[in-house]
Amino acid sequence: MQVIFTKGSKRYGQLRCVRMDGSATQTQMPEQGIAPHDMIHYVVEKRLHIQGAFFAQVRAGADISFSLEHNEASLAVAEKTQIWQTESIVESLQSLLWSADTPTYAGFFIPVRAELR
Repeated sequence: MQVIFTKGSKRYGQLRCVRMDGSATQTQMPEQGIAPHDMIHYVVEKRLHIQGAFFAQVRAGADISFSLEHNEASLAVAEKTQIWQTESIVESLQSLLWSADTPTYAGFFIPVRAELR
């Protein structure tokens, strides 16, 4: 699945996910400090190989809106323990980023990009 984060206005960016079958879903993302919540989700799920949380559900067909709109396939991959664990990790990382004096692109995104290669 292709995951596209687009910086928008000062209030909202956009998240667009294009699945392997060509279907797509998208939503506005609130701009939240140096990294939007859903971007941190992507990094955590990809790096930790989490297969039952947000992006796995989207990959399986859930539509992104304020809350996920599921289909049978996306419900089948949803794993409640992974969902809650992932959310806890994401919110912890997000609070660390918010507490930094001056978060920078080099301090956050460059190490993340290196980890994902």
